Amino acid sequence: MTNRFVPSRTWLRSLKRRHCKKLRLGEFQEFGLEVKLTFAPALDEAKYEEFFVAFVDMLEEKGLLMAGLGGSFPLAESEAFICCDARGTVSDALAQELLGWLKARPEVSTATGELLDAWYGW
Repeated sequence: MTNRFVPSRTWLRSLKRRHCKKLRLGEFQEFGLEVKLTFAPALDEAKYEEFFVAFVDMLEEKGLLMAGLGGSFPLAESEAFICCDARGTVSDALAQELLGWLKARPEVSTATGELLDAWYGW
């Protein structure tokens, strides 16, 4: 069960614009991409490292950061959260591009993703 903070419209209207900016609410809300991956066959350490380096290089080219993506070997499934390196949001187009890249990898059997509030979406 997750406790997600969802501000009411009334509360948001009562905040000044600078407070919304500081709290990253309303028009200043930032989104990240939660990715769930399944590997087939399960990855050993060497194959995982090869995949991980390629994925991180691609994310750095796009100015993104990743948290997670690990587990016990052999690795059959994993999760990660991807967000912008600086202030900003992961757009729908960028999310689809990332998922397309993951699905094209031979190690990945399934890749799903969902945009979540990067600050309050957990």
